[in-house]
Amino acid sequence: MNILAIDTLTPTLTIAALGSKGLVTQSFAGNGPSHAERLLPLIDAAVSAAGFTAADTEIVLAPEGPGSFTGLRLGFAAAKALQLSSNSCFIPVPTLPCIASQYEVWNGSIAAVIDAKRDRFYIQLFKNGTAVTEVFDKTVADMLPYFSKNEEWLVTGYGTAAFKDAVAILQSNIRFYFIEAAPLSFAYSMIKYMQRHGNVLKNAADYAGPQYVRKSDAEKD
Repeated sequence: MNILAIDTLTPTLTIAALGSKGLVTQSFAGNGPSHAERLLPLIDAAVSAAGFTAADTEIVLAPEGPGSFTGLRLGFAAAKALQLSSNSCFIPVPTLPCIASQYEVWNGSIAAVIDAKRDRFYIQLFKNGTAVTEVFDKTVADMLPYFSKNEEWLVTGYGTAAFKDAVAILQSNIRFYFIEAAPLSFAYSMIKYMQRHGNVLKNAADYAGPQYVRKSDAEKD
């Protein structure tokens, strides 16, 4: 099956393609309009190296959110355009469960985080691979009551250093461990997540859009 994953979650744009020649990734580190300009060449290079063409794509993946407003919009736009041109299935992948799934061997609980700026984080808590909270947009101090002091917590995602350095963390006695997710890993992680959880993921509806947790972002849509 020819699978293409478009990761626009971080400033590093990454494409992963899985085809007859195996898994191939292409990436570009940059900001602003360069993402849109580089996207199509990266897709063409990745799918060609993986053994198929963009028109032969069967499944295309992109981050559902939460995440950067601009990044999520770009990922959805690219995935929908590819869906129309290739008759592929477009499957949005929830970002925080996908981040947490990379550490399913961890015996403790997991906090998947994305730095949402303004001293806030998009965050969701998981135990034994299952979400135990909704997706929050909160400060570290507001999140601490959700963390049990009787457990060890792995905090992973994008922006863990800022989470770790928050005054509330420094003053707490909760056992935290921090692992920053690799910027180039998320596209591949979306493919693995789809392979493991494809039974619960759904094709995007024609009117579907990214998951915006912050109200100000949703109002821009």
